[in-house]
Amino acid sequence: MFWLAAVTGVVTAIGFASPATLEPIPADILAWLPRALAAGLILLAGYAGGGALSAAIGATVQRATRQRSVALERTLRYGVMAAAIVLALGNLGVETTSLQILIAATAGSIGLTFALISALGGHRVATNIAAGRTLRAELAVGDRIHVDDIDGTIAALRPAVAIVETGHGATTVVPLALLLERPFRITKQPAD
Repeated sequence: MFWLAAVTGVVTAIGFASPATLEPIPADILAWLPRALAAGLILLAGYAGGGALSAAIGATVQRATRQRSVALERTLRYGVMAAAIVLALGNLGVETTSLQILIAATAGSIGLTFALISALGGHRVATNIAAGRTLRAELAVGDRIHVDDIDGTIAALRPAVAIVETGHGATTVVPLALLLERPFRITKQPAD
């Protein structure tokens, strides 16, 4: 409302001071209006597309990890919106080369960061998650397990680890990849 009032005030003041200055404005607005409407449609499409993409990827990640990744969903939504803003500005005639370089550099550095995290730090976690998927049919909460010097009852199964109660309230976290690397024994819980 403030900016609308400010623009109205400036146009009114110019109209009183120099009416000839305002004569080309209607033609300029009419020439610029289709591009502004197209830019608005691009922004709406970017907003809707970003929301749909972030929801779809978020649901996929949640099914795979059983946890919601709000940061990933926001990053995807804002990334699509940033691309839509650059396209809308380009449609309005703004030079967007520097914005495109900045966005490409940011996206590239984020992608490189995720690649390095996956390659350097995520290998072991990925191995444990894959082992968990492999052993899913063999393990259940309540089963007794013995591997190396660990002997106890499975209290919880997570995507990458098993929580084993070893007695007297003590628990041990067992990486599931360990069960594929070493022989282990399972004693199934009797069915009720």
